[in-house]
Amino acid sequence: MEDSVFDSAIELKSTGFRFDLENYAKPDEPLFFRAEVEVETQGRYILALGADWFTVTRIDGRVVLDRSAGNLSYPPQLDNYTVPVELTAGQHVLDIRFIRGVASAVLCVCILPEKASLESRAGAAEADFGKTIGKINPMLHNSNSAPDIHSRAIRKYDDELRQMNFQMSRTHDWALWTSGQRIIDTHFVFPLMKLDPKDPTNYYFDATDEALRVCQEEAGIGIFYRLGTSIEHSEGRHFNTLVPEDFGKYAEVLAGIVRHYTKGWADGFHYDIQYWEIWNEPNIGPKMWCGEFETFISFFVTVLKRLKSEFPELKIGGPALTCLDLSKTKRLLTACTKAGVKPDFFSWHCYTADPKGLVVQAGIARELLDKAGFPDTELCINEWHYLESWEGFHSKITPETFRRSQKATHGIDSAAFNIAVLSGWQYTLLDTAFYYGSRWEGTLGYITPDQQLDKNFYSLCLMGDMIRDYTELCPVRNSNTISLMAAKSEDEKSAALLVSDFQGELKNISVCIHGLETAEIESVVRLDEKSDNVPTSAQWDGKKLRMKKEADGSAVFMVLFRL
Repeated sequence: MEDSVFDSAIELKSTGFRFDLENYAKPDEPLFFRAEVEVETQGRYILALGADWFTVTRIDGRVVLDRSAGNLSYPPQLDNYTVPVELTAGQHVLDIRFIRGVASAVLCVCILPEKASLESRAGAAEADFGKTIGKINPMLHNSNSAPDIHSRAIRKYDDELRQMNFQMSRTHDWALWTSGQRIIDTHFVFPLMKLDPKDPTNYYFDATDEALRVCQEEAGIGIFYRLGTSIEHSEGRHFNTLVPEDFGKYAEVLAGIVRHYTKGWADGFHYDIQYWEIWNEPNIGPKMWCGEFETFISFFVTVLKRLKSEFPELKIGGPALTCLDLSKTKRLLTACTKAGVKPDFFSWHCYTADPKGLVVQAGIARELLDKAGFPDTELCINEWHYLESWEGFHSKITPETFRRSQKATHGIDSAAFNIAVLSGWQYTLLDTAFYYGSRWEGTLGYITPDQQLDKNFYSLCLMGDMIRDYTELCPVRNSNTISLMAAKSEDEKSAALLVSDFQGELKNISVCIHGLETAEIESVVRLDEKSDNVPTSAQWDGKKLRMKKEADGSAVFMVLFRL
């Protein structure tokens, strides 16, 4: 990096190791950050970095961390990425090429002696079954998956869906993997906007009727209905994500859809579908909204007011942002305040490889909504999945990148990530969440390219068992790569512990347990690179639980106790 780029540099002041670059960073333009670091003794150090969003980090001109593909963790924090570096005694120059994200422009960075690295500060993992802190929230265990009505004569997945025990399915993108069927999306249900939305003969409900019936009655999963359109990955022209010409008329069409499924209108149903979401990812551009975000805000407010006027008992919200975009969220909430209307829930998405960063987003969103005057608006993350990179999936698709992508999204790291996130959310203020398992086959499905059930399926079965059989949530303390969820049955005759070791290097896992001194282990199962929820053993002395990993890397254990 040329020194001349710093000729007009501005000296920054930080809070700890966090730098807020909001006033300096412009979208898509690189910002160059430089710091001088004094090292007293030669040795091994740890570079710790997190950013929103793109960085390339150099020490003394040598690249030590290249995150030009993005941070993949939100919010940015020091333990997003830790890299060992060898440094000599004396002064060193830290240079970072930084491009801001859409939600913020934050850079967190420091260099620590290896012995004082971030992870070494944590204590042992603990679970206290002698206390309860509330009820398990089963509504954090939902998905975007549902039976495919177009191929049920060939293969059904109803039993597998029931095993995972999802409480609801979000209907977004159903139309994309239900080939040849006109379902869910507004342009399929009401194809000609020039017609009268009050006339039931102008709607086509049949295929959607069947899709919702099969999901609820045969797979046993409730419905979270996304109003609007599925994503459109077309090039150049877009057809279904165009800005509606008449917001008021479009809102009337949506009211007709809601009325059909909740009030029996147009030979419809009286389904208990509580959640109705306005649109999906309007901040991603033409593939979801061919207009400015300010235009979408006007559309959102118009639809929200119209639907709440007729259906005050239902939960109407949205807008399913691509990420927790604080700036756009504030603008949307401000418009709602001015219009005198409040969404019943606020929704956003996150694809990342950082479970801790995903878990804490609920707290950030809760604080934002409370300060904006929306303390009763629920929090909903309704697309999430383990993602190391979009390469091989949505970009730069080659045989090699495709194989890497498949291994990552179907493998044991993804499974351990799932349990870490779902367990962590039980200890937050998040109200609902939807895993973006989509179609059964594919990168975000539950089937590997060779038609085997993947590690995600087995991890989600474990969480499904937990929310079905246990109700009383017990406090835990996580440690390093270990994430826990502890619970007891309502009659307090049994207890369960979920343990996720996400990318841990230790062969043996230990958990300190309180309140189960006289309990006996009923069963232990292990999920790892080699095994899929197989019975295994654990050492238990009434105070400490010890489990041995049989494969390197990530692993998940579920331990059941008899009290």
